[in-house]
Amino acid sequence: MVDVLVATCFLGRPKFGQEFLIHIDKDKGHCWKSNLMWATPYEYGEHYKDDPTVNTPDGYRLVTIAEQSGKIYVSKDGKVRIGETDARICTECFDSDVDYERAVQPFVNVYRREIYSHAERVEELVAAAFLPKPKDMVNPQLLHKNNDYMDCSLDNLEWIPFDDQRYKDYMAIRTQELKAKDEANMEKALKEKEYYRKLYRRNDSTSTDRADIPE
Repeated sequence: MVDVLVATCFLGRPKFGQEFLIHIDKDKGHCWKSNLMWATPYEYGEHYKDDPTVNTPDGYRLVTIAEQSGKIYVSKDGKVRIGETDARICTECFDSDVDYERAVQPFVNVYRREIYSHAERVEELVAAAFLPKPKDMVNPQLLHKNNDYMDCSLDNLEWIPFDDQRYKDYMAIRTQELKAKDEANMEKALKEKEYYRKLYRRNDSTSTDRADIPE
């Protein structure tokens, strides 16, 4: 696009987190450098409040444009939409190193032509769209006010300094909960593995060597 070429040549490449391009007078045909400005998703959403392709009538805001999956929208209650499809929010992912599902913070998968590309954390999408990071705060971190890392709604998020005791308490609780879920998943995986090992023994009556039992 002409506006992107003009901005890149005369304003420089965008800084991290400022990948959106604003036309100050909102006329997208006016591509003079004086009318262009790189912006964060929050700034872009606020500038184009009345544009239904940026802020949808049902409360979603454009937060990023993935080259592979298209436009990604997020709502204040932590729901994600990729294009016109509601995204599946994942809370576990398979770890091949330990051979079971690991509990993680809520995220959505982004794909390139139906092939996995990368993950986007829901809390970061919500914050990028609706809760700008404080510029005067040293090492800001996202706090879940009710200490529930699964609740990524805007009302539950707050930027606070890394050394704030509330953030330390939240991280301790989150770590403990993730560890407990990991232990439960590991126990479940071991039981399933033992079940199939016994099933293999029962079905393979010719096998007498334990080395033949698959791990």
